[in-house]
Amino acid sequence: MHRFLFDFSVLLKHYRTKKGLTQIEVAALTGISLRTYQRIESGENEASLSQVYRLCTILEFNFLEIFRFENQGTEEQRILRQAIKFLEQVNEVSKVGGWELDPISMKLTWTEMTKKIVEVPADYVPQFDVVINFWKEGHSRELALKTIAQCIEDGTPYDVELEMVTASGRDIIVISRGRAEVVDGKVVKVFGTVQDVTAIRETELALKESRDEISSITENAKIGIWKMDIKKNKITWSSSLLKIFETELTDSFSYEDFLNLIHPEDRQRVHQVYRHSLETKEPYEIVHRLMMPDGRIKVILGNGHSFFDANGNPYLSRGYATDITHLYNQELFN
Repeated sequence: MHRFLFDFSVLLKHYRTKKGLTQIEVAALTGISLRTYQRIESGENEASLSQVYRLCTILEFNFLEIFRFENQGTEEQRILRQAIKFLEQVNEVSKVGGWELDPISMKLTWTEMTKKIVEVPADYVPQFDVVINFWKEGHSRELALKTIAQCIEDGTPYDVELEMVTASGRDIIVISRGRAEVVDGKVVKVFGTVQDVTAIRETELALKESRDEISSITENAKIGIWKMDIKKNKITWSSSLLKIFETELTDSFSYEDFLNLIHPEDRQRVHQVYRHSLETKEPYEIVHRLMMPDGRIKVILGNGHSFFDANGNPYLSRGYATDITHLYNQELFN
């Protein structure tokens, strides 16, 4: 059995937000279905151990800090062996290797996974003055040497992202972490981990490029995307939609705030069409006007659809709006 020391759902949301990822992106990066991830983050579902290490790997926080084993006393050794086996499996999947350095003799020890990451043979014996050349020349090598030297000198821990060049000449990105063991005020051992995050960074870059491309297309086509958390009554809009509606989005932007932006003569009709779509569970499409503060009229083509839980209750609405003012003769609305 495992039990979380902290509210895992709160940690997930904190680290996801910190990295600037959406729920859809985290689900895609971890291979967890979007709905399952949403249930985990909301606290509806408890994550399995395999899901825990995938999420911790993507969001880059230490899973050892979030759960504890319930069994104690006479079962302690058995639980410890199980935990070690689990750690080995996690390290294999998440590509986390370990290392240890004697600051007096400068003897360096690598785990099997570290050797796999650097692409050296299993019988490779690392020498500190040689392996520093695996750090990419320039900023990464300088920072690696600086942080390790500082850790040896006064025990300062570090957690940095660096570039390496493997034995086969392949460029990779790693997160290097180091800690010191201090006895009587002296550093007697430095140890840490190295995690290959190349695939994660490449996926994040691809997602960013995809987002930028979609943003460019929607802005040029005057199309905006929106979503509404129905339970929280909170609407999130894309930057292109904010430009179309010529408004600024706040954390408290609600459905009622949206309706207030609609032309007074169209407001009730827009509300009725949306409510009807919730009742019938069908998507909708509507043309309506916006009354701008300076008296200008904009014509909008709006589309939307909603998602429903197992009980048939709506929890999310999504859609897009297109500025089609240039296609309409204003007299059609007069």
